[in-house]
Amino acid sequence: MNKPLVTAVITTYKRKKEVIGRAVKSVADQTYPYIELIIVDDNREDEEGKTYSAMLSEAAAPFIERDEASLRIVKTEDGKHGAQAARNTGIHLAKGEYIAFLDDDDEWLGAKIKKQVEFIETHPDTGMCFCRGWRINEAYDPPYINDFQGEAFCSEVSYKRLLRGDNIGTTSQALIPKTTFEKVGEFDEKLPARQDYEMWIRIARSLPVRGLDEHLFNYYKNGVGEQITKSWDKCIRGHTLLYQKYKADIDSDRQAKFNVIFYLAHYYMCKGDKKAMVRYYLKSLFISPVCFWKMGVLKLQSIKKDRELKKNG
Repeated sequence: MNKPLVTAVITTYKRKKEVIGRAVKSVADQTYPYIELIIVDDNREDEEGKTYSAMLSEAAAPFIERDEASLRIVKTEDGKHGAQAARNTGIHLAKGEYIAFLDDDDEWLGAKIKKQVEFIETHPDTGMCFCRGWRINEAYDPPYINDFQGEAFCSEVSYKRLLRGDNIGTTSQALIPKTTFEKVGEFDEKLPARQDYEMWIRIARSLPVRGLDEHLFNYYKNGVGEQITKSWDKCIRGHTLLYQKYKADIDSDRQAKFNVIFYLAHYYMCKGDKKAMVRYYLKSLFISPVCFWKMGVLKLQSIKKDRELKKNG
């Protein structure tokens, strides 16, 4: 029986050699043998970008040793830039029956692709298979490691559940049949952030989204390089556009609407816009006082835990 080809897509932008090299090595170390790797270079065509492109060839060495013929390093197509445009470039070029994305500062654990392929092959109606993982916060010494999803993990995630909150997470944990993109479309390039969350919502609206209850990737936080979550204006804009896109369904579900407004308040708080923060927190309180106090308690617990870690670190 022929095994399906998996296309691994790493999108990269201004990342240090050792970090992107770690991501590439984690693809090269997969126990599943039928993988092609596409590295999408999202840097500009300037002197800095040319230097980065030359470095990528060196960082790709682990996969070259595995299967040089199955490696392609390409620039973002048509002059478009941004994570979603880079991922769409990978989708366009993919030869695989399945597509898996890996952020350039994350890494897969060895059996990730093998186990996800086996899962989808036994559940062929699956529109996306995600997995559990570990969050590694490098802001502390030693790094603080915890469960990426924790109690939020669910083995099957519905459209309604996703509207109420993103309990999946990063693109690094997903394996998606190419036919899914043919059905629901590619990543929305108008979104400056939350494009992964929007994609999960869109897939779940049409197809089953299922989770594999195993820790198969590492998500690095506060590491080296740029992260979209540090650009709060982009988070606010992305979250607002997502809300507008699914407004009718979100507004008809109190918990979903609370989630959108509460997280807008959180982003404004991180940005330092106190006036907007208070306005949106009050809006979320009036939408659902019960949800507000539950989320408030969780946030206070998170702040307390962070302070303890900084104190002990």
